[in-house]
Amino acid sequence: DILVGFVDDPSSFFEQLKQLAIRHIKYGVKAEYARAFGVAILRGVKRAMGDGQWTAEVAAAWELLWDRVCSFLTRCLSAGTNLVIVALVNGDLDKAREAMDCAPRGKRFSTLTRVDVNGSVLSPLYWAIRDGMPDIALFFIEDLLTIRADRHKYYYGREELFASHPDIVEVLCKDPQADALTEALFDGLMWHSNNVHDGRLHVNYYIKELYGDPEHEPNVWRSALPTLA
Repeated sequence: DILVGFVDDPSSFFEQLKQLAIRHIKYGVKAEYARAFGVAILRGVKRAMGDGQWTAEVAAAWELLWDRVCSFLTRCLSAGTNLVIVALVNGDLDKAREAMDCAPRGKRFSTLTRVDVNGSVLSPLYWAIRDGMPDIALFFIEDLLTIRADRHKYYYGREELFASHPDIVEVLCKDPQADALTEALFDGLMWHSNNVHDGRLHVNYYIKELYGDPEHEPNVWRSALPTLA
């Protein structure tokens, strides 16, 4: 039905196809499967129509359609086959750690917060939370909120986390199994020095995203802290 819908509404067709591709990324389907699947589809259509209706013109039309579909699916599936996605498909924490060991610091946060699939954004973090992989979700949150540095700058994923997941506190609060994730999130919003001066430690609390910005959201009850309360 989706394939035939291309004739009436190509835009809607490709939007449905994109959502289908995103679901299949979660199933672990690889881009190279698309062309072989197309061969099976065309053989099935030919058998259903029979030799009398499967003319050269009809065959050419179906082959052209599947070429378009195959090209689109291949691009979508290829976008969703980075090492973090492979780890999620397999539910493998060790593979997730290995994937992040390879991630450059400048792209580390985006790797955990967004995968662009032909214009639609897939969140590896929310995937781990919603598909019941708390150990991987915990690793993602702790990695995002670990402060790192090199010779040029500091790296801290707090801003990118809240920019791409503004409802993260609400999502965690609604999940009865997410207590450890909520605790990790709030622990990650605090930094303290290892040096003690006069019996005191220097501590930073990063509460901007929790408190909210009244210029962007005038309704205080929609910010993170009231949600938590």
